[in-house]
Amino acid sequence: MKNVKIFIFFILILLGAIMIITNNKTYGNNSFISKKYNFKLLPQMHSQRSVGASLTLLKDGRVLITGGMKDSNNSTNSAEIYNPKTNKFSKVADMHFPRTNHASFLLHDGNVLITGGITYKNNTMMKKLKNAEIYDTKNNKFILIDNMDFAMGYPHIMRAKDDSIIVFEKCNEIEIFDENKYTFEPYKFNKYEKTNKSTLILKGLLLDNQNILLISASGMLNIFKNKNEQLEILSKLYLKPLVGQSYEILSNNKILVVGSDKMGETNPNNHYIASIYDIYNGNCLKSYKMNFPHDKFYTILLNDKSVLIAGNGIWHYGTFLTKYELSNKVEFYNNNNKSFEKLPSRHSKGAVKMIKLNNGNVLMISNSRRPELLIIN
Repeated sequence: MKNVKIFIFFILILLGAIMIITNNKTYGNNSFISKKYNFKLLPQMHSQRSVGASLTLLKDGRVLITGGMKDSNNSTNSAEIYNPKTNKFSKVADMHFPRTNHASFLLHDGNVLITGGITYKNNTMMKKLKNAEIYDTKNNKFILIDNMDFAMGYPHIMRAKDDSIIVFEKCNEIEIFDENKYTFEPYKFNKYEKTNKSTLILKGLLLDNQNILLISASGMLNIFKNKNEQLEILSKLYLKPLVGQSYEILSNNKILVVGSDKMGETNPNNHYIASIYDIYNGNCLKSYKMNFPHDKFYTILLNDKSVLIAGNGIWHYGTFLTKYELSNKVEFYNNNNKSFEKLPSRHSKGAVKMIKLNNGNVLMISNSRRPELLIIN
């Protein structure tokens, strides 16, 4: 009897060891790597913001957080700064305009350019903004500067390889910002470009050669080289518009595209895919089925060229009932072993705005007043 008990004891120890090894082992699309990626809830921000806020990494490693929706009906002009060393949020001066979906960008002088966006009041869109302002980091104040030429509700700001700063929302509405004079001027198109590029730009991405890839809602790709050259059209690659799509540039000028390739299907969850394309020859190098069928994808490129992928919500389809729920599911494309892997779930659900910190961790803001930190060990 004593020998039987000893045998059972050793069997239990062996089973426990197997479970530990299994939980830490990678199994392709079903892997959980919780020892490497962990989510930590942070203290409350001074204002609720939603994903309409804009996040800017400052020169000292802190993050300026501006605008967003202070409730479900109204934009806010408030701002605050997150300090990664203390994990605390400090209130700063207010912007001159309430803004949602605006853009912000760190300048060489350490100040921050803030442009465009939408002002909502009582759940009504009041206007798309032309207004621009500068956050003076030394004096903690926002300074009004000249307006843009175009009102932009969903602007983007990027720096080109000739050091020029471009602000854009549509393919035929691009502005050049002079960071010495704090002024804007329209980018000069030729007639062909003006008549063929009026669609919304979904995202701008920096290529390996420091040119800027502009991805339009129609799937057309253009390259901005510098303020004195015309846009180059990438005729060999046309990205089919997807549901909830997002994009990131991987190494060697390859682009990762995530989204759904089906609209209006009985169960579109079966069609959520990711594909990698060669930007210049247009070839699809590989396609994957992702772990989570989100209706809207949010991505950010990590230090090792892997891609973190979060989502807004998931549809659950049944024979008699269809249910929608906000999602806290997260996965990432592992650029080292070329696979999609599950991560532990976020604390918050729904849409998310993300920014990578100097230490490689990721600050994530959702509809909750409590942001969270993805800690990467």
